[in-house]
Amino acid sequence: MGGEPFHPELTPHERQVLDLLARGADGDTIAAKLGLTRKIVRADVQSIMQKLGVHSRLEAAAHHIRSDEDFGLRTALRELSPRDREALLRWLLAAEEDREDIASQALKRREGGDALAEHIATLTTHPEQRERFTRVLREIDDEPL
Repeated sequence: MGGEPFHPELTPHERQVLDLLARGADGDTIAAKLGLTRKIVRADVQSIMQKLGVHSRLEAAAHHIRSDEDFGLRTALRELSPRDREALLRWLLAAEEDREDIASQALKRREGGDALAEHIATLTTHPEQRERFTRVLREIDDEPL
């Protein structure tokens, strides 16, 4: 997550479980996404709650959302199709003179409605956000299916 991980007291695996939990996934969904049994997920959630000093899954999720400044952006970018995320990342990494062509091609074939156009508009008016978007898009690419 761009440097020091959130919740350093958790293992990388526990951070994956917590992120899915914070996105609203139930135990069966987490187990399926990470290739685990429901029993292992239950044990992971108990360990996470103990390490974070919280008493419920909801408290753990809320704690995670409050501590992750990119949670909202990550959630919004996950809603883009993989093709649109890839187009946005190519746009972010392109030279200035190539950005307009990449954007027009991507917007002609976009799958995610106006979300891609909104992200490009945001990045055009707030270029200081490009590094953050690039980092979050790469984090999403590194997530397990």
